[in-house]
Amino acid sequence: MTDPTAPPPFLSETLDDLRALNSYVQPRILRRYQRCIATAQPFAVRSPWTGRMVQLSANRIITHHSISYLFDDCESPPFSVDAGALAAGFPLLQVRTGPHCWLIATGNPIVIESKLKAQPAVHRIDWSKRPQVLIGDRNFAHFIWNEYPALHAVGRDLAADLLCLHDPLLLLHASARKRPDLVLTHVDDANTLRGWSDRMTGFLGAQYLDAEAKAAAVAHFRKLGQQDAIIGPHPRLYVSLRFAPRSSLGQQDMITAVIIAFLSQWRQGSVVIDGFSMPEDFERPVYDDKRAAFVEREARSRDAAAAVIADLPMTMQGQIVDITGMRLTAAITTALSCDYYVCHSGTLQHKVGWFAEIPGFIHSNSTDIRFVARRWAGNQSHGSKIPAGPSPHLIRDVVGSWDGPISKRLRNSDYEITDLQALVSEMIADMRLHLDE
Repeated sequence: MTDPTAPPPFLSETLDDLRALNSYVQPRILRRYQRCIATAQPFAVRSPWTGRMVQLSANRIITHHSISYLFDDCESPPFSVDAGALAAGFPLLQVRTGPHCWLIATGNPIVIESKLKAQPAVHRIDWSKRPQVLIGDRNFAHFIWNEYPALHAVGRDLAADLLCLHDPLLLLHASARKRPDLVLTHVDDANTLRGWSDRMTGFLGAQYLDAEAKAAAVAHFRKLGQQDAIIGPHPRLYVSLRFAPRSSLGQQDMITAVIIAFLSQWRQGSVVIDGFSMPEDFERPVYDDKRAAFVEREARSRDAAAAVIADLPMTMQGQIVDITGMRLTAAITTALSCDYYVCHSGTLQHKVGWFAEIPGFIHSNSTDIRFVARRWAGNQSHGSKIPAGPSPHLIRDVVGSWDGPISKRLRNSDYEITDLQALVSEMIADMRLHLDE
């Protein structure tokens, strides 16, 4: 009888299978194991104990971003495979065999405390039921980058129902309207999903917004996101507002100075200020735990925008439009009409930079203004441009402004500007390269 505590004899073959299932169907879009689930195809892996192919027998939702898959043919010790990591496109991460666990990417072993046990039949998958896909991150940038491109890639081959957590851009509803056979179920509490499911369950993962998915999304935004604001003439500058983390301590002075410099250079231009956009499905109960924070953030952003406008010369105030609080698709539609942006790093840049394909300038802490970080921001969406950034000596991180692991402290720390006039001069110089063409 096979000893479940010994290293499995066919582990390398199992890891090879899992790496193949982790590979993308399209460049950086839709992993092969995800396509199996979404199209109701077999999901099988060679057993690390016997080398025989074993069909998925059960799956357990751990969180809304992680699932454990159990493979048990009742003839050899069972093994499980864990999937998760939204920003990485929900790869298969590790394979567990009793007290042992191996990372799929490297094959390196790690020790786990609990032993894997075979589960009773009641927890097994009922193959007469359609598969289901758990989808809909609250952060629109993660949704449009890490989920929607994979859904778009599956297209008409989708044979699974959708469990919708959030739909901040209403793209899931748009997909359901095009497919009368597609069942979309709202999930208002992710905790209710946890545990064993009798339906094959999975994610749809990506790390790139490709041309076709982007075009479909932009067409949807233009159809749904009617501009409520009266937008001024070109050239049109898009400027973001942001509060901690990753915010400038002198934000109001900086934005005011940038706007004055821009409208002094392009006197007939106009400026769009954007602080925070409400998700399209904000009325749903799934937002209850964040509702007060979202409303407070919108109000704070409105006050900050009003303070910036009040600091401007009277002759310039009529050239400013504040779209803070506008629904997300309308805000993106407005951003699409702009010619240049000055943004904080992160979702505020993605809102314009990933869709509008216009040049721009990022300001942030010393980690996010590096070229490698700016190049990353420009390379996540087809046709997007790599934004410019300030000279490193113009930015000084605020030590202690963010707690947690050092990697998160570096990325999320607030910052201050050491020479505001020099920073604005660099922004205007880059604008001239593009707006004076």
